[in-house]
Amino acid sequence: MTKKNTFLSWGWIMGIVFSLFFILMGTLVYFSANEDHQLVSDNYYEKELAYQQVIQQKINANDAGIFWKKNTSEICLIIPDSIILVHGHIYLYRASDSELDQSFEYDKDQPCLNVADFERGKWKVSFTGKTMQQDFYTESVWIVG
Repeated sequence: MTKKNTFLSWGWIMGIVFSLFFILMGTLVYFSANEDHQLVSDNYYEKELAYQQVIQQKINANDAGIFWKKNTSEICLIIPDSIILVHGHIYLYRASDSELDQSFEYDKDQPCLNVADFERGKWKVSFTGKTMQQDFYTESVWIVG
């Protein structure tokens, strides 16, 4: 009695399994090596050290009634008329792509941002403002799309 020699013997099956495993691992290493590993912010360490000031600015903004109001077509910065700003700055942060980040001066005549002007995805919108007596900071997360 002789054994038939088949193409899919245990040796061949193990060779195919190991080959597929190594191809999969090589593909994963290739794609992970080509992934963009950018930091969230260029100077994150300095920002972290100054975060106690941001906490106080958030408290000031909350007490003064400064906040972001969102709806489906726009997001508006609400600032009470009693607050007279010396300086205001809006920063739009996109964690997934830093090239989409935007920064501009606050204009009290245009307190709203239109959804149509932004790429789909998650945005963090922040405002930093100053009066003669206090500094303010408020932020909101905005999902476009």
